Amino acid sequence: MKFIGQNIYDQVSRFRNKVFISGDLSVQDTLTYSSETLTLGADDNGIVKIQRLDHSDGNAGRLLIESGGGGGTNAAGGELSLVGGRSTGNAVGGSITFQSSAAGSSGSSANSLVEIAAFDNVGNLQLDGGITTGSTSFVNSSGLIQVANQSNITGVGTISSGTWQ
Repeated sequence: MKFIGQNIYDQVSRFRNKVFISGDLSVQDTLTYSSETLTLGADDNGIVKIQRLDHSDGNAGRLLIESGGGGGTNAAGGELSLVGGRSTGNAVGGSITFQSSAAGSSGSSANSLVEIAAFDNVGNLQLDGGITTGSTSFVNSSGLIQVANQSNITGVGTISSGTWQ
């Protein structure tokens, strides 16, 4: 059963050109878009958001963005690209930011989002946390490099008064 406008159709509806939807669009089953580009938003500088529906009585479900998988023998998987907006003239391109929320006090109110990492338009990474490789912290959130215990490092040489010996 399809709801279009104020009419209810019990058949498949096909449109030859553009379809404009004003207000909310609710899809009961799987939504499939069979073209290469899905364009969202108006011709303005507003925000377009893709959001998974909140789960009102438990932990939220995951939102997974996945590129295409290869088919057949020895076929490569598809690349996933996050792309900041392109600039014009001498203006910089858009950055790519990652946000999350820290735990708050007990309750049911949503915690505020904060930026936890960002790539700027030339690839500089700003990270608001540490870097861990395996189970070892490599750089802490203050930017200090940490190394594991290296008991034999003096066997290669020492640094005294700023000169390698």
